[in-house]
Amino acid sequence: MTIKMQILKRIGGNEWKNDEKGIHRVYFDNLVDWYGLEGIRKDQESKIRSVLKRTKVWYDVKTGKISYTDTCRESHDSMMVGQIFETIKKNIIARYKLEKQLSENQVQAPE
Repeated sequence: MTIKMQILKRIGGNEWKNDEKGIHRVYFDNLVDWYGLEGIRKDQESKIRSVLKRTKVWYDVKTGKISYTDTCRESHDSMMVGQIFETIKKNIIARYKLEKQLSENQVQAPE
């Protein structure tokens, strides 16, 4: 297993493969945690939670890209989903970089 894959799993990714279709991904669950809802108005929070429930975010091992799918793309929320995804993507990348740096320096992450 590569270092990248180890780090992706350590930060909460779940590896998934479909050898027949040639798909190899690392999915990220708990999108509410990856997005963060601090400072969000209550009326917006419920809408965001709804969007996050129907959204999947993954790292594609072949392409090296983080992608997403929204099961309701035809809805009026597509702009909101894109913005939410960009925030989640930034948070995944930041956490990955931090974890990589910690493992390279052999430093324990604060608890």
